[in-house]
Amino acid sequence: MGISTFANDALSKGVEFSVSASNKMNMPDRFVPVQLMIDIIRLGASMPDPHDSRALMYYGEIVKSGTIYKFEVLYDITTNTIWHFQYYR
Repeated sequence: MGISTFANDALSKGVEFSVSASNKMNMPDRFVPVQLMIDIIRLGASMPDPHDSRALMYYGEIVKSGTIYKFEVLYDITTNTIWHFQYYR
């Protein structure tokens, strides 16, 4: 199931980042291209936030330096903001 038209419209304009997500984006070893995160939000599987916030956690896979990682991004459609992201094996 895809995301709403409203979310697609918001995502097409880019996204905002929380302070903690922005800090990760500034770390060369944690950086993930923004378009890749948007693609995970558009195409990945979503679940309620495990910490019960209003945001949804989106799950997918990414390839970084030839290695496949599981990827998660916590996205709040209300503010069009990525609150959290991480990748792991």
